[in-house]
Amino acid sequence: MVGRIALFCLALALAAPALAQQPTDPVTPDGEGAFFAALDLKEAGDCEGAIARFELALSRDPGLIQSHLYIAECCVTLGLRERAVAEVQAYLAAGEPAVETERARGILGDAGVDPDAFLPPEGSEKATGRWTPLRLELGGGVAHFDNAAALTAAGPTLSVRLLPLRFLEIGVRARMGFGPHPDLEGSVQVPEFHGGIAASIPLGAIRIVAGPMAATGISRYGGETRMDVGVLGEAGVRIALGDTRLVFGATFLGGWLVRPVLGGELTLGLQLGPKER
Repeated sequence: MVGRIALFCLALALAAPALAQQPTDPVTPDGEGAFFAALDLKEAGDCEGAIARFELALSRDPGLIQSHLYIAECCVTLGLRERAVAEVQAYLAAGEPAVETERARGILGDAGVDPDAFLPPEGSEKATGRWTPLRLELGGGVAHFDNAAALTAAGPTLSVRLLPLRFLEIGVRARMGFGPHPDLEGSVQVPEFHGGIAASIPLGAIRIVAGPMAATGISRYGGETRMDVGVLGEAGVRIALGDTRLVFGATFLGGWLVRPVLGGELTLGLQLGPKER
């Protein structure tokens, strides 16, 4: 009997270290899981618990830098103003391409500090963005004219685009089209000049452009020249290529130039000036 008890005690002693090593929390969330759990806690008003979870999210995935802003908001709620400012600074130092400037300014203001000490003043020329006030675009385009000759002309295009305001674009375009005449030998030359104002909606590295343009077309064939005027509508997209100043563009054109006309163009642009838009 004594031997059995001794054997049982020995088995217990050997099993104890293994039992002690078993995790108390078998489910360890990844960075994203901890981030969303923290959002739930913050929404429920548990700022202290939310801060702990946001810190866990950052330790799992340092790329979740928005966690710094949420921690800062929680710290403002808890009266930890110095910690809130430090978290905003950590967010700004992370180099996020699209900085939530207004949100960061609001948190700093709630923390009782001057946002201009950490961020460029609102409306300042030092403010940074992806777009410059001036852009030159070179490419190629095609247009089909629904006239008696059913002319389709293609050729190079050159555009100048100005962004006087964040959401407003002024553009002028010159294009030269060449197309075969269906009934006669040789090609028809069609120089065109466009100018107008368009809405220009920034979506990070993408801009959606749409608006009307006044158009002038000059058709030349043999010794004859004819000038026509009309109105075109344009709708297109511009994509800023990474950290370069190059911009890829695609535009659809349609409207009236004596007869209905449809066309489009592909361009490669170069941004000039500071990126403040």
